Amino acid sequence: MLSRQIAIHILFILLLCQVLPFEINAAEFNISSETILRAFERENSDEETFAVIPVYEYLGVDYGDAEYGGFSFHANGWGRLDLGDQEYYQNDPEGYLMDGYVQYANADIGLDVKLGRQHIFAGIVNESVDGIGFKANAGSHISLLAYGGYPVGYEDQNGRTGDSSYGGRMALEQVFPGEIGVSYQQLSNDSTTIDDRLGGDISLYLADRFIFSGVSFWNLETEDWGEHSYAIDLYSNRFLLKARYQMFQYADYFNSESDHQTLIYLQDTDEILTIVGGDFIFQQFHGFDAGLKLNHYTYDVRDEQSQYVAAVMNIYGRSQTSVGGEAGLMDGESAENSYYLGRVYFYWDAPFNSLENWFLDGEFMYVGYEEEIYGRDNSIFSSLGCGRKILDDRLKIKISGDYSSDPYHDSDIRFMTVVQYEY
Repeated sequence: MLSRQIAIHILFILLLCQVLPFEINAAEFNISSETILRAFERENSDEETFAVIPVYEYLGVDYGDAEYGGFSFHANGWGRLDLGDQEYYQNDPEGYLMDGYVQYANADIGLDVKLGRQHIFAGIVNESVDGIGFKANAGSHISLLAYGGYPVGYEDQNGRTGDSSYGGRMALEQVFPGEIGVSYQQLSNDSTTIDDRLGGDISLYLADRFIFSGVSFWNLETEDWGEHSYAIDLYSNRFLLKARYQMFQYADYFNSESDHQTLIYLQDTDEILTIVGGDFIFQQFHGFDAGLKLNHYTYDVRDEQSQYVAAVMNIYGRSQTSVGGEAGLMDGESAENSYYLGRVYFYWDAPFNSLENWFLDGEFMYVGYEEEIYGRDNSIFSSLGCGRKILDDRLKIKISGDYSSDPYHDSDIRFMTVVQYEY
């Protein structure tokens, strides 16, 4: 059931389509639908158990193709109806418009304009806005991006008075194999600046076998670095080598009213996390790879270090069939950073001749801790599902069940049914 807010957004976009200079051809419409039914139990503050049975409907609508230029329209949203006791989601929205915009593109001059709800992802910018986004080329070596509007994540906090989000990116391209960019992002809520950052990014490609990429940003509010993330990917006929360096300074990484609510507590820890590691994957045989993962973690405030090493293996069959596993050891100084891990997974496409349109998938993971955490010395996660593809793979139906248990939850059982359809 879509909320009134989503209906208003959709109505606005449809009215906008009426005044823009393009004719609607039903043959150019593409509609995708995904219906998800979940089922699980939860306890409230009075230790009363109640059933949670949400039905989600994800709907996507696309008209036209921006790749071919001209005007196009794109929208994606979801709605939810709880068939259970209706307590779990009583304070949550019943629906959400993820994006909905009209787009005009002209590849010959490198022009791309979007009007409406959209997600901006470029350089250090990663933001959803209700407004306008603009891309263009300034000559043969410079590309420009600019955007402005209302920040979507803060529309329910005292309305939109004083809210704003704007920024952009300038990139140097085709001077060398890759590009280098400088970007800026500013976010205000209730006339107060809560995020103001400046950053740079680089992507360098050499002979299609060496890739160097990374991003850094400076928090203009706290006047310190929030993140450095860099990686090197080296390919050959027989192996893949990945090396990475990451530094996150939590006090400067999150803004003062971060919408990452599940991680906002990290900002108050003043922790600085540094990760140095890499993967080495051996690909000697067709349909098989194996390798090692190595990561070293340094926690500045906790004055703690830990190392993770794991062996991985994957086998690939026909179509999308695959099976693999991981066996790892985390060696740290605290209980949560001292454990061994085992994980296996599989995806079996067309398991038998009589079931050529069916598929099976599953995963099992076990974590054993060297010391007990809240009286538990292990975590378990398992998942098993099956599904069928029909109507030339346009319709996919899947049923799955998950079970998990860890030191923070005694047990959790979930069931899910997913129906995907491309019209």
